[in-house]
Amino acid sequence: DKEYPLKKHGAIFSLTGEGFSAFKPIVLNVSSKGYGFIAINGYPKDISKSYGYNGLKVTINSKTIDNQYKPLKNGYRVGDLGIIEVKLENLTDKKFKNVALVVRIPSGFDIENPRLSGSHVINWMSDNVWKYEHMDIRDDRIQVFGELGYRKTVSFYFAVRATFSGNMTLPGPSAEVMYMPEYYYYGNMLNVEIE
Repeated sequence: DKEYPLKKHGAIFSLTGEGFSAFKPIVLNVSSKGYGFIAINGYPKDISKSYGYNGLKVTINSKTIDNQYKPLKNGYRVGDLGIIEVKLENLTDKKFKNVALVVRIPSGFDIENPRLSGSHVINWMSDNVWKYEHMDIRDDRIQVFGELGYRKTVSFYFAVRATFSGNMTLPGPSAEVMYMPEYYYYGNMLNVEIE
């Protein structure tokens, strides 16, 4: 509901705050032909999907390389290595062929080694490690795709390194059965503090 005057050769302005996100429309009215570039950075405080689940459940734990609990809030210092354990559970009596799991990584962490080989092999991993079919690794998330048997709980592990200090937000994990979106999980955000 605000107006920003456009100069002869265009305008540059920045909109910040909770009211501006990828989930709300931004309307630009111009009096002549023009071009626009819009960049949206970060995660909104309230993602459009609130916490909830149907048929799937996801749990995230942070541990040391020696299988000790390592809290995400005040448990890491810059340079620390941690293991993120993700448990994915099928609460139904159906076998799902195409489950998509998305684990987002907060600022301050780098994915150190998502395939846990070499020096990051851990011998305490549970016997029910998920034999996923595909993994997509990005700077801010890991996406894993695979089958999930009925009433089955599987685990997925990856290593992270704390790279800078501060208070961050870990966006909630999500899971969905592709082509059957009625089976889903949307997790709550968590606070992360790195010293």
